[in-house]
Amino acid sequence: MMELHCVSLKQKKNLQRRLQERFVSFGLELNLEKTKNVYCKDDDRKGNHE
Repeated sequence: MMELHCVSLKQKKNLQRRLQERFVSFGLELNLEKTKNVYCKDDDRKGNHE
């Protein structure tokens, strides 16, 4: 399992796209059914997101 932390949804989408491209270059694929995006709520992030 790998954890990656992003500061924005735009950054997450860019990172996911780049990871998919990198995986393909090694003959692998990113399993999007197992890929999860989570919101890490803390004192600086007070929103309610899935």
